[in-house]
This record gives sequence, structure tokens and C-alpha cells, in this order.
Amino acid sequence: MYEGTTVPVKPVRETEPATVCNDVVSRQSEILDIATEIIRENGDYELPMRTVADRARISLTTLYGMFKSKDDLIGQILQRDLEEYSRKEVYAHPQDKIAGFFDRLRLGLGFYEGKSDFYRSLFKRTSGFPNAPDPSRDDRHAHFLAEAVSEGVLREWVDAQLVAALVTAISAKYTKIWAVGGLNIEQTFAYIAHGYAILLAGLAEDEFKEAINSRIVMYQNLIRELSVIAE
Repeated sequence: MYEGTTVPVKPVRETEPATVCNDVVSRQSEILDIATEIIRENGDYELPMRTVADRARISLTTLYGMFKSKDDLIGQILQRDLEEYSRKEVYAHPQDKIAGFFDRLRLGLGFYEGKSDFYRSLFKRTSGFPNAPDPSRDDRHAHFLAEAVSEGVLREWVDAQLVAALVTAISAKYTKIWAVGGLNIEQTFAYIAHGYAILLAGLAEDEFKEAINSRIVMYQNLIRELSVIAE
């Protein structure tokens, strides 16, 4: 090299922050999938963090750096499902409050059915998780019911928070029975929808009562049909 010649130095390319962030999110998503599969295999709420780390081929320290505890890990699985549920929920008859109420129920139960081993394992051990994509969660239904009141579907004196709590109780009862194998998902939907319809019939404005009463009869007949098939 001749004296005085400057050799250009190629700058070291640093990893873009966005790339690092995407890699972390992708890795966390992979771990959520692994944890879900372990719960399905065990058929119980048990989720040994050591097993998760081994399958993910990371150290236990690294795993706890991503998730504070087993409950945090499971909570993030449920949060991911809830976000997916929320994206689909907006298409559940937004202009038809009555139909939308039952469409949301079917959508939520569809998530349970799609991951039946996972959700049954959780619900058998617990009363449910606050982050589960449950269409009967008080806050989600309270908002929906309040809209129905403001739009004149339900009577103006209806207490949306109180009714939402009753809806949650109906859903929790039959979801728990489904979790232990006492009902299949169609039976679960029929029983919960029947309870919802009876509740709404007493709260709706007169012009909507006929449509709701028709649903009471429809779900009542569905329960009978499904019971005969199950025998």
C-alpha cells in the first residue's frame, strides 16, 4: 500500500432496533405456542417452566426474563387469543344488536373449541382466567349492553353492569360443565344462548321482544335435539 493512501474503513452495521424487536416478538410467540402444547399434552394446568425452556432451547433464566411466572406466561397466551377474538368480534352483526349478542357468544366458544384441550385444562383447575377470550366478560358485555340501551333495543332503566354480571354467571356455569366433559360445544352454546335470550326478553323494548322470544324457542328446541343425539 502506498504511503499516504487512505484505506476506506467499512462501517460496522448495527442491528436495526426494529429487527431486534421483531425477533423478540417472534421468539415470544414461539414460546407461547410451546407452552400451549405442553398444557394440551398434560391435560392439566401444570406447566413446568423448565420443560418450556428445554423445548424452546433456552436457559431458564432467559425464559424468566421474558415471562415473570407461569401465570404470566399463560396470561399472555390468553391475551393473544383475546386480541384475535377482538379483531373478529367487530364483524359480529354490528348493526343488529340482538343477533350480535349471540354471534359474539358463538365466536368466543369457537376459541374454546379450537383449543379445547388447552381451555378445558385451565377451566377444570380454575374458574376461568380474566384474560380469556370469554364473550361473557363483564366489561365487554357491559359496554355492548349499554349501547343496546342507548340505541333503544333495551329499556332505558336497564343497569348494564348488573346485567353483564348475570350474563357472566350463566356463561361460567355451562363453560365449567363443558370443561369437565359434561357438554359438547354445541350443547354449551345452546344452554348459554337460551339463558341469554330469557334474560334479554325481560329487558327488551316491545318491538324487539318477538325476535328474542323466537330465539328462546329455537334454543330450547336445539337443547332437546342435542340431548337426544347425545343419548
